[in-house]
Amino acid sequence: MLDAWAGEAVADALAAYEAAFSQADAAAAELARIREAGASTSAKLDEARFVLQRIDAVSPREGEYEELAADLARVEHAETLAMAANAAHGALASEGGAVDALGVAVSALDAAARHDGKLGEYADALREAGYVLEDIARETRDYRDSVEFDPEVLSQQQERMAALQGLLRAHGPRMEDVLACREEAADLVSLVDDAAERERVAQQAVDRAEQTLADAASVLDAARADAAPRFAAAVTQHMGRLEMGGAQLVCSIQALDRSAWTKTGASSVEFLFRPGSGMQARPLARIASGGEVSRVMLAIKVVLGESDDVDTLVFDEVDAGVGGSTAVALADVLADLARTHQVLVVTHLAQVAVRGHAHYVVRKVDGASGMPETELRRLSAQDRPAEIARMLSGDATDASLAHAREMIEAVQG
Repeated sequence: MLDAWAGEAVADALAAYEAAFSQADAAAAELARIREAGASTSAKLDEARFVLQRIDAVSPREGEYEELAADLARVEHAETLAMAANAAHGALASEGGAVDALGVAVSALDAAARHDGKLGEYADALREAGYVLEDIARETRDYRDSVEFDPEVLSQQQERMAALQGLLRAHGPRMEDVLACREEAADLVSLVDDAAERERVAQQAVDRAEQTLADAASVLDAARADAAPRFAAAVTQHMGRLEMGGAQLVCSIQALDRSAWTKTGASSVEFLFRPGSGMQARPLARIASGGEVSRVMLAIKVVLGESDDVDTLVFDEVDAGVGGSTAVALADVLADLARTHQVLVVTHLAQVAVRGHAHYVVRKVDGASGMPETELRRLSAQDRPAEIARMLSGDATDASLAHAREMIEAVQG
């Protein structure tokens, strides 16, 4: 609440503090991780070294497994691939093959095209197809000639695949998992081997982050300390409107131990209630009555105005023990608050009810099943004077009705 009221004066300091707090947390976590790694058991360290040695012995690279699998598929089936390419080339380019047959068809159509141009179109289309067949015939021949079968290369590739598959079974199922496992093992070994130096560097990072955080906390505390008495004075002024006597709100800011710091700050902010001048201020929640707490909260919400991020406010017992001019003052403050919020008030005071934009009556009725039910009914403009009159005198007499209408007209006017 204090931060919302203070606005940018505190917002900038709070943002800097939150960033520094996150950095200090991260630095402390890194130092703890390094110390934990340095204290790793011998068995855990031996396991990490074994994993690192085993993976480095194979030295897999990213994407290698997929490339090797594709190469093996070609090498292991080299003879089948070469025979298929050769058969395709023969069917296309050999004497009497598809290319020759297509040429015969083109010649026949060209010869007859002078009698019907349609045949010439067919000939042109087949001629284009012939170019495609010639290209494929040439490419299948080149593919056939490029296929090589080297038993030694095949053996090497199969051995390499077996080694990679062994790593996948142990640390997979994906090669990315194997590489991540290697990084984790290497990091642990490095942490232990360079523990003293890493801890020294991490401790320096923590010290720098803590100093930055302490500086940011001081700036934030100063901004809040500047805003706190002004906020309390503004709330106290509205408490005076509610005729709460000499009661005051005191905004107390107390520094916390470093272990208790949170992302919201290095100090605690508490609202204290002083019932009268010369009396000791004590925590609002413990000393104030229910009605007083409601009225203090009402005053706070009015002071916050549009800075408050709560859209709807519900007040119950805010009029407890209130009457006369205090009730009118209370209604005025609630009306002020309704300019920036949706305000729902449970009240027995006509002075408060008459200020509402809408007036509902809540009563218990017998339900269809014989069980009591709660009925909520919005009053029309015609019904409202009677209810206000009932709240004034307990019954809608001519005098109370006249008074009720006068009150409604005064508000509306």
